Amino acid sequence: MRRFYIVDFKLKAVKSIRQWRNLKPKLKGCKITRKAFRGPGPKWRELQSGLKSYVIDKRIHYRQVSTVMIKRQTKIFAEEMGYDKFNEKIPNFRTFIRDEPIGLVSENIGNMDKIPVLFDIVSGRTVKEKEKKDVLITTTGHERSNLTMILSATASRGKLDPLIIFKRKTIPRVLLSSSVIIRANSSRLDERDTYD
Repeated sequence: MRRFYIVDFKLKAVKSIRQWRNLKPKLKGCKITRKAFRGPGPKWRELQSGLKSYVIDKRIHYRQVSTVMIKRQTKIFAEEMGYDKFNEKIPNFRTFIRDEPIGLVSENIGNMDKIPVLFDIVSGRTVKEKEKKDVLITTTGHERSNLTMILSATASRGKLDPLIIFKRKTIPRVLLSSSVIIRANSSRLDERDTYD
């Protein structure tokens, strides 16, 4: 069985294991919760340190730093430092999909979002006279009647029919549009089974 030790424990047991003794200077310079020194280091160290100083400088002046700003600054630093092999992953993926003859069209790529919906949401706040011990709130009795709404779209900007999955055995008798797919999910099966 493999065990992990945090750096704080390794520093306390310096004389017990040779490997940790050899790593003592490296262990003192890292976080005390770190477990191992596996994996490759950063590919472009100067670029990473430049970005770190850029973000720290912006935050010292209480400026907002977004991921878009970091990406833009990364491109600028990469051009200044002469990194020819520096590429972004997303444009590379897009060119791979466009150029590679794998038969992948935009209609085959989609996104699906599951949204839990409650019928009766009781507010956490109410107003009552002083010194009353009981505060009663009237509800419709549907606190546990939930449903999951699934909305899907393809990369070609096409929208699939919305899917409603009730978390009970029966479907309520409500007239809905014919473009909405309604299912009851009593055994909590995977939603993919109901979408097929």
